[in-house]
Amino acid sequence: MLGALELTALTTKRIRDWHHDLAEAPKLRRTASGVETRRLAAVDATDPEAVRARRATANRVLTILKAALNHAFQEGKTSSDEAWRRVKPYREADAALSTANGRPVADPHSRKSL
Repeated sequence: MLGALELTALTTKRIRDWHHDLAEAPKLRRTASGVETRRLAAVDATDPEAVRARRATANRVLTILKAALNHAFQEGKTSSDEAWRRVKPYREADAALSTANGRPVADPHSRKSL
């Protein structure tokens, strides 16, 4: 979605929209070599753990994008890094939900409740 754009065409809004769309996109499944169509798996938008996992994936990809864009900036390929510096990852997306017997654990570091 962003690969065909010039660096000067990247805006904060465009990167935020891409990040948001990535978090809401279905999961990509492994596909056999040589197959042109990608296999997708639907994500249950009502499941908080599924939403958190998609956001964590979107954050990881955003980190990779920002690293590449920072490298381009350091190499003088663009005059400003403001467009991607303003895009923030989803908060608390990397913290997996802790459960004990199917119930949330109040303190994930406490072994008493387990």
